[in-house]
Amino acid sequence: MMRPMLVLAVLLPASCSLSDLEHQPCRSAVSCREVFGARSTCGAEGFCTDLETPARCEETYPVDLLAQPDIEEWLLLGSAFDVGTSEGAGRERSVEVAVRIVNEAGGVDGRRVGLVKCNSERDPERFPESDVPPLNEMSDYFVNLGIQVIVGGDASTSPRELASLVLDQGIVFVTPEPGDPWLDTLDSNEGTEQNPGRLWSTVPSVQHQGFAIAKVLEESLEPPSQVTIIADATDYGASVKDQFSKRFVGAPPTEFTVDVAETENLRNVIKTVAASGAEVVIYAGERRVAQFLELAAEQPDFEAKALVLTEAGAHSEVLNDKVVGRDRLYPMTQGVRSAIAEPSRNPYVRFQQAYENTFGVPIVEDLGFAASYDAAWLAMSALAYAASQGGDRAGDAIAIGLRQLSAGERFETVAPDWPLAQARLLQGQSIDLVGASGELDFDTSEQLEPRVEAWDIEEQPSNDPRFRVRVLGVVL
Repeated sequence: MMRPMLVLAVLLPASCSLSDLEHQPCRSAVSCREVFGARSTCGAEGFCTDLETPARCEETYPVDLLAQPDIEEWLLLGSAFDVGTSEGAGRERSVEVAVRIVNEAGGVDGRRVGLVKCNSERDPERFPESDVPPLNEMSDYFVNLGIQVIVGGDASTSPRELASLVLDQGIVFVTPEPGDPWLDTLDSNEGTEQNPGRLWSTVPSVQHQGFAIAKVLEESLEPPSQVTIIADATDYGASVKDQFSKRFVGAPPTEFTVDVAETENLRNVIKTVAASGAEVVIYAGERRVAQFLELAAEQPDFEAKALVLTEAGAHSEVLNDKVVGRDRLYPMTQGVRSAIAEPSRNPYVRFQQAYENTFGVPIVEDLGFAASYDAAWLAMSALAYAASQGGDRAGDAIAIGLRQLSAGERFETVAPDWPLAQARLLQGQSIDLVGASGELDFDTSEQLEPRVEAWDIEEQPSNDPRFRVRVLGVVL
């Protein structure tokens, strides 16, 4: 329950004077936190009140983070994932692993880092439905806590939607999901040294997957003569479709653009494609992949067609959804996705060991987990650089810090490297940070160089009936 905090007006700044005799309303959560601490916010009636913690944001690392007597000395990092899925839960754990490693190696600028975990899961038993959508509830909480940098995004936690809610608040958002092509349209900052972007992705642009699909088809033993591409009516779908069409040197593909949320419209398109002479069908969409597979399985003629998916189809949660008829489709299904560069490299091996030692479970979704771990490292490294700029840890100062991590002395995202890497950042120097997912070299437009691999689907032995992705090789 929220309670008004009433104290003598003489003890408070005029902007947050809360006695009944001289009530001057607070103007923001910032003014309340300055007086009453991290758990205070500005209520609807202009009084500073206790900040209520939403049920979906009760988890923290450490578990008693917000009860720490010196909480004002901590640096807070937010995470936002659907923990009801193995993918989202693993990504959240990966962020926590990074925070644990940095804290054990001395923290950031002598301060410990705390992780506030918000869960976007839609479970009415755990999180009763309310008038406030989950992502809005989470973003409001992050803003009220004064968190300046968030790591988040997975197959069911839309990084686009969450970013649209927090960027206007000056918060920096780092996502392990492909950011482009919507990255530039959401971030009003130009992406320059003077006006750095506040939306960053640790996975290369999705447009490279369109190029990669074209390359895979062209280099196959029997290049197809008829290709159809079904694109979701989103920026994601349009980007994959357009880049494929630009790169593919065969006969121009037949193109369909459809809002995949409209099930009947999608079913009608699939019926049309099933009855056509298309040898290869590409699904360019990040939404409703399992639904697409199920609708395709309804059409017997689809079994003779090769099906190509993008990164969104490689998630374990999608492949093992209850898709009727998937056994008939999967033998003809391939895809492309962003790849981890050399999984045997030191940063990835160290991350994998730390993850499994901390949580006692293996990594099941390599790239998303490694990219989440790297996203947290980027955020904490940027916080260290921001501290060198006069102690300002506001969003733009952190964003400037993110631009200082792709050139200079080389450091890996491992505990032994952190003390010296941090020292360089605190001196205002740039460093070259190498992550568990690969090189974190952002170009001048704040995009990563592409790393794309091809995959297909294999079924495990009878004692483990889950479908999993099998990597076929690097394409780009």
